[in-house]
Amino acid sequence: MASTTSVNSTPTSAPKAASAPLPKPIIFATSGLGGMIGWVIVHPFNTIAVRMNLASMQGKHFSVANAIKDNGVMSLYDGLAAGVWRQVF
Repeated sequence: MASTTSVNSTPTSAPKAASAPLPKPIIFATSGLGGMIGWVIVHPFNTIAVRMNLASMQGKHFSVANAIKDNGVMSLYDGLAAGVWRQVF
């Protein structure tokens, strides 16, 4: 029994032309937006770290649960505006 091989007869497409580079305002806007989103995610952890360091310098005990209970969850975002503005300018 002889085996046959089929040849793919689909035509090859022409190579794609390189896309045009993005305009500078688009690069600026997406970079700033990415930095702001990153800072929104990182800021609560940074706030906790700073508060832990300050409490240890004062010889106090720091608890995230107590901080949230006393001041609320949004207290972890205190000072976020400065971080967000820093990402843009």
